[in-house]
Amino acid sequence: MDGNAHLLSKCSTQEDVYALSADIGQEVERLVDGFGVDAASSLVPKLIRVLELLEAAVQQNETLRGEADQLFQTVCQLEYDKKEKAQFRKKFDQELEQIEDMWRSEMNDLSGLVSRLQEENSRLSTSLREKTNLLGEGHDDSDRSEGHFRSGVTSLADSSHGGGGPDSGVFTNGGLSQSDIDMLNRLKEAFNKQASQLHSYESELAQRLTDIQSLKHQVERLRRSGLDSVQRVRQLELQLGRSADEREHLIRRLDEEQREKEQLRQEINKEKRDAQDELLEAVIRLSPPSPTEYKKMCQEKKELEARVRFLEGELEFYKPPVAKTPSEDSGGEETEAPESSRKSRYPPDDVDLPVQGPINREPEDKLDYSDFSHGGSSLSIKRLVMRYTRLLRLDSF
Repeated sequence: MDGNAHLLSKCSTQEDVYALSADIGQEVERLVDGFGVDAASSLVPKLIRVLELLEAAVQQNETLRGEADQLFQTVCQLEYDKKEKAQFRKKFDQELEQIEDMWRSEMNDLSGLVSRLQEENSRLSTSLREKTNLLGEGHDDSDRSEGHFRSGVTSLADSSHGGGGPDSGVFTNGGLSQSDIDMLNRLKEAFNKQASQLHSYESELAQRLTDIQSLKHQVERLRRSGLDSVQRVRQLELQLGRSADEREHLIRRLDEEQREKEQLRQEINKEKRDAQDELLEAVIRLSPPSPTEYKKMCQEKKELEARVRFLEGELEFYKPPVAKTPSEDSGGEETEAPESSRKSRYPPDDVDLPVQGPINREPEDKLDYSDFSHGGSSLSIKRLVMRYTRLLRLDSF
């Protein structure tokens, strides 16, 4: 498995696969040059198939690596968004706490104001009771003003404790000063504004939580896709490992076949040398011809020469004459050789014609039989055998 990992680390791109293919092609060429085409005829298609599978695996690995990088970038972006939203949520909580603190302080101020107003109301009520005995005619007006003041104070208390209240015109009458009424109106407007802002923040937070949930689902789906891609890559690694093992097995088989061929070649050369040695021994054991056999061969040779001369004469007799052209004839007329001159040119069959010119010597005539008579036959036979052995060696190469 370490070899497979090393192979995958070397073949991480398609260019590495092409370089490996070139190296394998050179090795196959060396095998073909050393052992012939038959030694690599069954290996080359399997190597091509393995290289095609390796190229497809590397291409798919590059695609999966790109997808993994994209998924990693997406996860990083989601984590960054999550951190940003967490910071926003923290900031929002801090602002909300500040708003609540401000609201509590304002409510405390309003409670103090209400208590002061109640004290003033009790004081005014006491002073009003003291004046009722003196001013009987203004009794009804004072009762109406007191009821109106009490209703204003009650509405102010309800607005301070319940989050709502009447309009600002309620505080325009009574024993409150204009500055207190303006402050109450400003506080009410600020409270309403902060409540609306709080509602908008809550809706935005709910939307962000929905987005985070959808992004979590997307991250989970991408994680499952990444696991599937890793599983496919492992399957391809196992397939490449099996292909590498098969290639090693084929190389071992090729080496074994090569050793067998080398052994057969050595046995054939040994048999050739043994045959040459046996032939040399057989030729050395041959005895030279006797003088009687030599005379008989010379007589047969002379008879064959006479027969050849006779056949040559017959061939000349039956050969057609060569006709002359008008330009070669001096008189410009065709002439025929008389029958007598033709008969005089070709002698009868029973006459032996003399042989003209030198006659080629036969192979037996070219042998020097003086060596046989003086004991030199073994040397000539050895020379003949050595020449024949040299020719056999040249033929074997």
